[in-house]
Amino acid sequence: MSHHVYADDTQILESFHPSELNESLQRIADCTLDIKSWMTTNKLKLNDTKTEALLVGTRQELSKVDAVTLKVADTDICPSDVVRNPGVHIDSSLTFNVHVNQVGKVCFFHLRSISKIRQYLTSAATQALVQALVTSRLDYFNSDSF
Repeated sequence: MSHHVYADDTQILESFHPSELNESLQRIADCTLDIKSWMTTNKLKLNDTKTEALLVGTRQELSKVDAVTLKVADTDICPSDVVRNPGVHIDSSLTFNVHVNQVGKVCFFHLRSISKIRQYLTSAATQALVQALVTSRLDYFNSDSF
């Protein structure tokens, strides 16, 4: 029997004061080198080019931070304004505006699609489609199990 280890969506979180930025970036760089080494030993590959970084803080805190480059293994990463964390768009100020807009667009798309075929569906089938395609997106990550 063979065993497989998947290492998708690994996250490193580091809390720091803006005055401690350089030390924090170094700790993250060291940690990613350790992760890359472990992954190589276990025949896995860290995809440096798909790595994203996000600095989170108030507008005032973020304004105190100059242009930042994070070293992830062999790649320099510039923080994004928004990153996608399995199904949720997270922005640097934690407003979730991008996420709410994206969910709204997807739900509206599915509702319009359902409305085009509604006359051919039973009430139960319509309800099932709305639950599967719309309500499930609104409730995504709305659970005590996360």
